[in-house]
Amino acid sequence: ALALFSFFALLLAGPIGLILALAFGAGLCFFWLKLLTKLLGGQTGDTIGALQLLLEIAALSAFILI
Repeated sequence: ALALFSFFALLLAGPIGLILALAFGAGLCFFWLKLLTKLLGGQTGDTIGALQLLLEIAALSAFILI
């Protein structure tokens, strides 16, 4: 999935869009895991699914900013 996403990111937004989308995603993962560790003591299957949706929103937001 990451390879397919990277391919489309390069086609649609160029290398800057790809870097921005990956940076948004990495930051979101970091803060999401910190929040889950603090609130729930770790992650669950439901929170992984929620993270996947948040990552899609972050990637689309990065493309809108370009």
